[in-house]
Amino acid sequence: MFINQPILNILTQLNIVFLIDLAGGDDESLTWANLWVNGNYPSFVNEILPIFYGRDCVFVGHEDAKLDKLPFFVNDFRVGYNAMSNNYDTIETMASWIRENNIENHIFLFSAASFTNLAIYQLFRDFPNNTYIDIGTCLTPMMELVNCTPQYWEFVRTLRNDERVLDGFIKSVHITEEMQTKYMKNHSQYYRIALIDKSPAGYVGVIEDDIRVCTHPTYQGKGVGKFMINECMNIWPTAFAKVKMDNEISIKMFETCGFTKKFYILTKN
Repeated sequence: MFINQPILNILTQLNIVFLIDLAGGDDESLTWANLWVNGNYPSFVNEILPIFYGRDCVFVGHEDAKLDKLPFFVNDFRVGYNAMSNNYDTIETMASWIRENNIENHIFLFSAASFTNLAIYQLFRDFPNNTYIDIGTCLTPMMELVNCTPQYWEFVRTLRNDERVLDGFIKSVHITEEMQTKYMKNHSQYYRIALIDKSPAGYVGVIEDDIRVCTHPTYQGKGVGKFMINECMNIWPTAFAKVKMDNEISIKMFETCGFTKKFYILTKN
């Protein structure tokens, strides 16, 4: 059966009115179950997800959930099946952590079925200076590190030549397509590409144990660099970093990954 767009719009509006009435009337806190998914998912990825990378987030969800590709979580609380009955005391565990550590301005992301409703109600009531969101299953595939195959060589070259990141490099050299192809044919196996929802966000490489890392300006300050460094250290555990002394952002990033200053290289101007 085909329904033309004007009729579909009318039916949609009628359905919205019906659901609002069913909820007892409109309210500023009324939201919809598909807030982050279905047709809204692209907006979630492009507009909401980047916010998480720049904030301190806490995960509340199933004990089997894997968070290794989500670097923005500073803590997590796990529940099992039938959490409303079996893990109700986890709410007090979270409350104690918030209270004892004076936690404020954190984003709590819940993926815990009906347990979420109970927890968010009580935590927001007692600790309103945090944000509590029922995120469902929206975070499943977000960040990954993949091999630097030929399809990413131009991304690396373009990012390396980007004027917005040039000051971070010890040597600034404009790389041509010919130079990049020749270099990558010999070294691409030592590079990895960070993807966020399948889009390249940065690259990391280790040449003679020296880390070369760069995050696209769109994704800077969102945990991508830290993710790449930690992941590359799992592959090349003896790697080190050479960083310009005035590149304070990169120095801080490496320090948060457990690196310490060890040597100074002095040059004469």
